[in-house]
Formats: sequence, structure tokens, C-alpha cells
Amino acid sequence: MDRRRTEGPVTACPARWTVSGMTCAACASRLERVVGRVDGVELARVDFATGMLTFEGSATEEAIRASVVRAGFGAEPVAAPGANDGAEAGTRTDLIRAAVAAAFGMQSMMVGIALASAGVPAELVTPLGVAAGLLSAPAVLWAGAPLLRATAASIRSGSFGVDGLVGLGAALTWLASWLAVFDGRTEVWFDTAAMLVGLHVGGRVIEGRVRRRATSAVRALLTLAPARATREDGRGGVEEVGASALRVGDRVHVLPATRIPVDGVVRTGRSAVDRALLTGEPTPEVVGPGSLVEAGTLNGEGALVVETVAAEGRRRIDTIAAAVERALARRPDVVRLADRVATVLVPVIGTVAVATGGWQLAHGGSVADALVAAATVIVVTCPCALTLAAPVAVAAAAGTAAERGVVFRDADALDRLATATAVWFDKTGTLTEGALSVRHVALAEGEAAAAVLARGAALAAASPHPVARAVARQHPGVMPAAGAWIVPGDGVEAEIEGRRWRLGRPGWAAAAARSDEPEVDLGRDGVLVARFTLSDRVLPDAGATVARLQALGLGVRVLSGDGSRRVREVADALAIPDADGGLSPEDKAAAIESAMRAGQRVAFVGDGINDAIAQSAAWVGVAPAGAVDVAAASAGVLLLRDGLATLPDALILARAARRVIRQNLAWALVYNVVAIPFAALGLATPLVAAAAMTASSLTVTFNAARLLRAAGTPLATTKTSLESS
Repeated sequence: MDRRRTEGPVTACPARWTVSGMTCAACASRLERVVGRVDGVELARVDFATGMLTFEGSATEEAIRASVVRAGFGAEPVAAPGANDGAEAGTRTDLIRAAVAAAFGMQSMMVGIALASAGVPAELVTPLGVAAGLLSAPAVLWAGAPLLRATAASIRSGSFGVDGLVGLGAALTWLASWLAVFDGRTEVWFDTAAMLVGLHVGGRVIEGRVRRRATSAVRALLTLAPARATREDGRGGVEEVGASALRVGDRVHVLPATRIPVDGVVRTGRSAVDRALLTGEPTPEVVGPGSLVEAGTLNGEGALVVETVAAEGRRRIDTIAAAVERALARRPDVVRLADRVATVLVPVIGTVAVATGGWQLAHGGSVADALVAAATVIVVTCPCALTLAAPVAVAAAAGTAAERGVVFRDADALDRLATATAVWFDKTGTLTEGALSVRHVALAEGEAAAAVLARGAALAAASPHPVARAVARQHPGVMPAAGAWIVPGDGVEAEIEGRRWRLGRPGWAAAAARSDEPEVDLGRDGVLVARFTLSDRVLPDAGATVARLQALGLGVRVLSGDGSRRVREVADALAIPDADGGLSPEDKAAAIESAMRAGQRVAFVGDGINDAIAQSAAWVGVAPAGAVDVAAASAGVLLLRDGLATLPDALILARAARRVIRQNLAWALVYNVVAIPFAALGLATPLVAAAAMTASSLTVTFNAARLLRAAGTPLATTKTSLESS
């Protein structure tokens, strides 16, 4: 690959693009070489697993797009609104191709059966054969067009993958069938060629959905930071610019209730910034001049002027996005295993097919006989069962899991959950409800509880702050205090019956010392009237879930950005021995990576944006119901029902599915080892070969279908039946 360096500033050309139109890893390698030759591109990488192109350098967007089109593909920047449309359109096209192959293949098969029947008049043999061939043409020539192109590319490069081999088998079978028709034979194999196309394209639909996973996670994360910003223009005014145009030192104006576009330092203004996406802490953090703020965090009630210290591409949210992208680009273990087997099997099949066809020609056989012999070897040994082994088991497990309220994103997630040795949890919103509530109200001596709660709720109702909403819920339906005003970063106050009332930060609402607990004070003329202590309640089923996971042999731990004291309280309540608080997203990821280097396989359960990088670093990520888009996109396992009770069920099912996948792979390998010499010795026709190949594919399918029987059965019964397989 060429690496060219150019002088001058880096342009704003997006460095991550989603690619459409790739059908195999060879496509990715070819596109990588083409983009690498573009002037200004220093380094290019195309990942077929994720369908993503990334590059470094100063090339223009037009140059990148032109090079991709020249290579025969489509691409859009990840941040573009339609960036994933090409990939989704490709999957829709593949679905249509699979349907066409199935429909026309079945029609061709019906004609082929009639042709092979005893007593067919001689004058109908050729017309019926032609009809069978024409009916199969849409399946082979249109639905199978990508496979035929892959075959042509494989022949040119001398390197066959599964796509090229399937295409070659379909092409040879189809051509041999036409030769058989014009030779007056009653046995044709047009439907076999169509079936090869349909099975393979159907499997590719599943693969395409897996590849889009990484790009959706990265795109969801990056869109949290606003694309536009209001920048001081240096002439006493402001201008609206794209976030990519901001540079270090630029001053950006951030309005209340909007997200911050850059990492920077507050120069003027006070507010409370919701940093839950980075810390998981539900209580907003008060910021003022000198405070650091990050892109994507949500500003509260006050207007801020922020001086940029990290522009787009170097912000903390960009670092998290890059980590998520790298982790999600990993190829599933079961796919790598199938690839390794196919790498050995494909050349062997090709060699045996050529040798078998050559042997026929050398011993007086016709060209048709040679093609039929070669096609028979390819068809009977075509690794369809191998390529189906994991997808059908994953599909079966996914169906059962969905009935139990669990979604596995792909085979990798299922396999990794099955082999996890530990489950670590975020606290806020995962083990707890994630919303603040008033746990205790301490009244000053002589104060009446009903009157105090009503006054505090009236003040709280005038503010949208999460802490204020928790206080307001103590007295539902109360009207906001008339004339109340918000003091950004401190609280809300009002003049009521000649007295100054304040609800907010301890020390501001009233002169009083504060503790380590999350608290809000109600003050009257500077005197403390009541103190509201806040908490985040533990989920009702968290304790039972933790106990079941421990009974299944997994270690359990808590990692949280919340205060260490509260984290320890929650861990003790759930009988979790290990718990750490006050951690940043990077700290969580580092702890997970350290444990994994020591040999643990950590499944991390988290619901916040701050958990995305930890989920990516983990062996497998799990997102509970209600998780934000980024956490859900980064996780490999999604829990759809409220609570955590379905997590142990998912683990039991994943372990069973992993055993089924390995059984399927073993069967597919044994079948091919036996079938190769059988076909090479001429002991099968293409029709018999197709039947054997179909039987092999059905075997792995029926084995996987055992997982479906677990749906709707009690967990104890399911566990026993699956673990006995």
C-alpha cells in the first residue's frame, strides 16, 4: 500500500466512512489498496466485518468518494444522515436475491422432476430441459450475480474464498445442465445451482446485519455532540459554524439546556452540567469559571462561554467512539474458526474438482461429463453446512432468547457470553433505578412536616433540575411558587409572604454544614428549615439475579462513577464482595482490561453512555432495558424486559447454543472429509450430490432447532434439557 504525506493543514474531510457493495474480504483488500493510493492519504484501512473505511491524511471528501466509486463500491461518511442507507439497501437487495433464488429454483425443480420422470415423450425432453433452464436463469444470473463476479475475481487472482467457490459450483452446475439438455439427457441440475445461490445469499443477509453493528454504535455516540456551535468571531460578535471548524482557543457560547460541542474550560457563567454520559452520576455537577466540561454533556439552566481545549477528533467522546469502533470490529470467534476450516477446505475442494474433471477427459469422457464430474465434487463438498453452522444456531438461540426478552446481536456476543467467567455491573440505572428520590427528610426543630414538604415542593416545581424534580415528587400536583427564579448552579428561590425561601445547594440555601450524602436544603431567610437526603433505589430483582449468577459460577463486581460510599452500600445490600466507586469511563475500561489480561472473561452490564467504552473493552457488553442508544449499540447482549432477571437465562441459553455451534462445525467438517473421496471416485451424480449437501445443511439446521424447543418452557426444565445436549 502506498503511503503519501502531504504538507499543509488537515482538511475537515470525515475519516470514517461506511462502505456498501462489498461481498467478501477480497473486496475490502482491493478497496484498501485503491484508497491508499489517493493523494493525501497516509494510511487507509477497510474492515469487511464492520463495513467501515477509515483513513488518515488530508485527502478531500471528493477524492475519497471518487476512489471508492472507481473501485466499484459506495461510501458515505459515518456522520452523514444517510451513511448507513447503502448498507441497509444492500441487505434489502440480498433478501430479494434470496427470495428470487428460492422461488425460481423451486419452479425449476418442479420441471426437472417432471423431466426425470419415467415415460416422458422424447419430443418433450428438450423443451422441458430448456424450460427448467430458463426458470433457473433469474436465480443464477441475477440473484447469483455477486457470486459470479466473486468467482471471476477469484479466477483472476488465483485465490478462492467461499463466495468464489459457491459461485463456481453454481456456474459449473448450470453450464453442465445446459450441455445435458442439448445432449438429450433427462437429468438436469438447474435447481441445484439456484439452491446454492439461495442458501449462500440468505446466510449473507445475517452477516450484513452483523457488519452494520459497529457503524451504528459509533454514529450514535458521535451524534451526541452537536454538529453546530456558536463561536466568537474576534470582532465582538458571534457566528454559527460547524463543530469540525472549531480550533483550540476558540470561545464557544453554550445556551441553557443544550449539549456542549467541545472539550473546554468555562470562562464565564455558572451552571449545572449533566455529566451522566461520562460518569453515570445522576446528580448534575456545578460548574463555573475554570471548570472543565466535555463535549456531549448537557448544560443546565445557565449560559456558559467555553474556551476550546480539544476540538473535534480529539475530544473525550471521540476517544470513546474510537475505542468502541476498534472493539466492535473484532471478528467473532466462531466465524474465525469457520474461516480457518474453510481456508484449508476450499483449496482441497478446488484441486479435487479439477483433478476429477481432468480424469474424465483423460479417459474418453465428454466435456459435459467432465463438467458434471467437477460440479459434483464442488456441490457435494460445498461448505454450505460449514457457513450455516453458526448462523442457524445463532438464529435459533436468538428466537428463544427473544421470547425470554433477550437479544443477542451476533454469534460473537452469544459465544462470548457463554464463555464469560465474571459479570461486572455499573451501579446507577443498572443495579439501581437510575432516578433520584428523597430517602429521608430532616426537619428543623419546631417545623411542621406537611407545611415544609408543600413549600419545598412548590419551589422545586419551578425548576427542571433532576434534584428539584425528586423533591417535587414528594408533593404531587403542587403549583410552582409564584415569582420563583432559578440561580444557575445553586438552586431556586422566591419571595413568599415577605420571607426569602431557597431550595438548593447546602451552604447557599441556608448556613449549614453538609455531609457526604447527596443532599438539597430548604432555607428560610438563610436559616435551615429542612434537609432532603437523596438516593437511587436498588432494583427489586437485583439481589436474586446476583445470587443466580454466583450460583452459575461467575464472579460479580460493581464498577461505578458514583461516590464510593453509596457504591459500597449497594454492593453490601446485594452481597457483592467487590465494588469500586468514583471511576471514570476510562478507569472502568482499564480495570476490565487488567482483569482480562489476568485471564478473566468479563461481561460488563451498563446502561449509560459512560459505559460504552467499558462494554467495548469487556469480553462482552450487556445493556439492560432502557439503556441509552450508545450503550445499547455497543453491547452484544440486550435485555428487553425491565430488571435483570433475564440475564442468567441468557447465560444458560448462550452456553447451550455454543455447544450446538461446535457440534454443527464438527459435523460439517466430518461430512466434507467423507464426501470428497466419495464424489471424486464418481460414486455420485450432481443430483445425489445436491441431495447430500442439502441433507448436511438440514442436519445442522435441525440440530440448531433443538434450541427452539427451549422457548416458553420453565427455566429449570430448559437448563436441564440444554445442558444434557
